[in-house]
Amino acid sequence: MPLPSANLYPPFNIVRLSHADLTVTDLSRSRAFYAETIGLQITDEDDDTIYFRGLEERTHHCLILRKGDAPSADALGFRVYDEEDLDRAEVHFSKQGRDVSWIERPFQGRTLHTTCPLGIPLEFHARMDRLPPIHQKYDLYKGVRPLRIDHVNCFSSDVATSISFFGELGFRVTEYTEDEATKNVWAAWMHRKGGSTTSPLPMASAHGSTMSHSGCRRRWQSSTCSISWRQRDAWVTSSADRGGTGCRTRSSFMYAIRTGIASSSIARITSLSIRILNRSNGI
Repeated sequence: MPLPSANLYPPFNIVRLSHADLTVTDLSRSRAFYAETIGLQITDEDDDTIYFRGLEERTHHCLILRKGDAPSADALGFRVYDEEDLDRAEVHFSKQGRDVSWIERPFQGRTLHTTCPLGIPLEFHARMDRLPPIHQKYDLYKGVRPLRIDHVNCFSSDVATSISFFGELGFRVTEYTEDEATKNVWAAWMHRKGGSTTSPLPMASAHGSTMSHSGCRRRWQSSTCSISWRQRDAWVTSSADRGGTGCRTRSSFMYAIRTGIASSSIARITSLSIRILNRSNGI
């Protein structure tokens, strides 16, 4: 399948991946996982919602967990350059016939909500509260010491359509795989700007369209084993491997499966990223 040409002049300027918004069925156990095992920093919480950031992030959050009856991936968030870009985004999606709405999000400025053609919910904002730096507060370093959000992987029932949609927004394909017989693309990795060691928006073919996992960048190879010696009886680790499709690194990977909860998850830990893979039965 011929890939679309890169759009060097997109209708509005996306500057980075911002956050993932997830619903979980057990907020307290999810809090322990993300804060203690993974090592994300809690920036705000109440009985229903928890906000996290990485150790090098100054913006308020890169991950939101909300308590709910069923696990779900509720939004994939991007930051745009300025407020005018938000207005241009509204015009762009409206011309495409997409439903758009302005929503209220704590700790964020104006936030625009829409969906991609395959139904993945998207949010765009230009401003988020900034917090004091903590990257040199080494007593806060726990788990695998995540620095910042790095990428979100999405499943797509039509990868070609997803490539076209995000390509219009300025994302470029850095790597793809295709079916040998049909030549149809069944997985692709896209990024908005160069210089990243990973592709912030990978997509893989699936029967439905949803978020697959989110990832955080981390620094030290020695931390790859942190989860194994911090695990409790509820955690089971599998063997480590090397490499990783789409990562373009020579990293080591370790998988940990949390059992005994409705929203079982897999944590994939590398020298560059932590990926939370959503099982079909939850997050």
